[in-house]
Formats: sequence, C-alpha cells, structure tokens
Amino acid sequence: MIFSKKTDLLNLFVLTISFFEYIPLRIVRKFFFSEKTLDVIGLYVPYYKVNNNRVNASNVALKFFEHIKNNFNLEKPEKLVVLEVGSGATNAIGYELASRGFRKIITYEPYMSFDQSADGLLLEETCNMHNLKKENILKKVTRINSLNELPKSTKFDIVISNHVLEHVTDPTNLFIQLTSMMNKKSIQIHFIGYIDHFFKYPYHLLMFNKKTWEQWLNPGNLPGWRLYDHIDILSKLGLHSKVLDIESDEEEFIKVKNYISSDYDKDNNYLEVNYCTLLIENI
Repeated sequence: MIFSKKTDLLNLFVLTISFFEYIPLRIVRKFFFSEKTLDVIGLYVPYYKVNNNRVNASNVALKFFEHIKNNFNLEKPEKLVVLEVGSGATNAIGYELASRGFRKIITYEPYMSFDQSADGLLLEETCNMHNLKKENILKKVTRINSLNELPKSTKFDIVISNHVLEHVTDPTNLFIQLTSMMNKKSIQIHFIGYIDHFFKYPYHLLMFNKKTWEQWLNPGNLPGWRLYDHIDILSKLGLHSKVLDIESDEEEFIKVKNYISSDYDKDNNYLEVNYCTLLIENI
C-alpha cells in the first residue's frame, strides 16, 4: 500500500512537471502557428510529425488494399470507383490504388494546397515500382476540392481515409454525405489516430475538460473525438461498423487514468484506443 501511494505521488509529480512543457507549447501551437506554417517548418518543431502524404504511400495503400480484399468482392476491381477523403498535399495513395487496377480514384482534399513537385516525384515512384506509364495512372485519378464538383449521379464502391476522421468537426454530416454517395454493398475504411498529436504525451488531452481544450489548447484540428463517439454516431445513423487493428499504450494511459476529465467516458474501454481501423459496411 505504501509503495502504491509513493508510486501515485511520483506519477502525479511527473505529470505536473510535464504540464510546464505541454501547456505552453500547446498554447503557442494554437495561437501562433497556422497549419500552412507548420506544413513548411513542422519538421523542425519538437514532437510534431509532418507527412501530409508527401512520402511514399505504398505501405498505406497496401494496407487499404488488404482490408478491401478481406472485406469486399474484388473479382472485378476494374469496375470499382474509390473516393479518398483528405488526400493531403499529393495524390500518392490514389496513384498506388490506380496501379492495383481500380477503375477510378477520386482524391478529395478541401483544405491543403496541392504540392505539384512532391506529387510528380511520388507518381514517378509508383510508375517505376509497378512498371506502368504515367498516363495510364493519371487517367484514373482525379483530384477535387469539394464533393460538389462531382456530378450528382456519382456513386462510390469504396471510401477510404487515412488519419482524417479525428480532425473532422462534424463527422455526422460527413457520414451522411458519404453514405448518400455510395452504392449498395459498398464499404468505408478509415484509419484513425485518436492519439494526442503532441506525440510525447499521447493522452494528455484527456485531462482537460472540453471547454478548456477548445478555448486554449486545441490546435484547431483536434475536436477530441474518441472511438466510442464515432461508433455512437454511426449507430444513430443506422450504419453497421466494425473496429479492427486496435492499438493503445497501456503504460502511458495508466499515468493519466486517475486525472481524466469527466467530459470523457472513463469506463469505456475504447477511451484508451490510440489507433484503429474503422470499417463501415453499406449492406
């Protein structure tokens, strides 16, 4: 018992010290750095990860492909239309999926500017890897900034996203919009990261009530959703979902468990989830 109390006190001390780093840097991130600025200098900011789809996407595309193959009829991929939500600065994942035989891939990115230079390099990598001509890839991939750019008759067989849902302010509206554009017997596959994007402290955001988080600490793109929130939204919309590939960090979660804000469901096993794959089936 004495050992346990000493451990708890030590843990509390370490957490308190961490706030002197976490809170100031979170405030600086919120009020002084825009997403566009971090897109340029993020490589040099401590504990901040920059990707935005500017690196080789073959591993991510392969993971999507394996999930599609395991959960969908892939006898005729040449007839299937794919939508990628939140494609980032390039069409890298779209190119990789095009190389695997899909008929059409729409890459949808409403916020981030297109990086033509990086995109060209990644397209060339994909073509070299699969021994394909650029024109054969490019004719299958279309980039849009708004779903309203598409004809109203557009229907998708597969919708994918890679670390997007955790940033969406109104997931209910997004799910409704996506579902309305999907064929019968279609699927959505979302890779989601619920981890605090101040990666050194994966669960620190859970210790602040949502009002404080939103007013002072939210960088602008982390509403604070947890896996159980998304599952609840899907259930209310009558959509069938499965959770796959769950990852968490029990050691780090234990450090903050006793100090989690009452705004979060402390008894929900999904609170601890850092990463997962969310599969939505339109039966």
